[in-house]
Amino acid sequence: GLGAKVPLYAAFVAMAFFAGLGLPALSGFISEALCFIGGFSVFRTLTIIGTLGILLNAIYFLRSYQKIFMGPLNEKYKDLSDINYRELICIIPLAIIVLFFGVYPAPLLNMISPAMDGIIKLINPLFM
Repeated sequence: GLGAKVPLYAAFVAMAFFAGLGLPALSGFISEALCFIGGFSVFRTLTIIGTLGILLNAIYFLRSYQKIFMGPLNEKYKDLSDINYRELICIIPLAIIVLFFGVYPAPLLNMISPAMDGIIKLINPLFM
């Protein structure tokens, strides 16, 4: 498939898809985890229903990846080349950011914490 033709590109797309799915050690994980941890104590049923969204997202991403990179190679892409040096210079810093904030999200959490505290103070009386 296309993954054999452009393996570096396929690897970076896989990383982006997995971050979007919220896999641990990637940047999407902490946001999903905090939403579910925070929501579960107040809206248990809605939070459980929300997990269906994660499952549908996983199905969508994994099927898309399979069809694009693992299926048969379309003839119109037979001359396609993999990522070049200039593209790598753009993509590698993004991949590092995705990994960094997946492993160590504290800088982002500290930055948004004051705004979140204000939002919680406004919303909390409505639900408690």
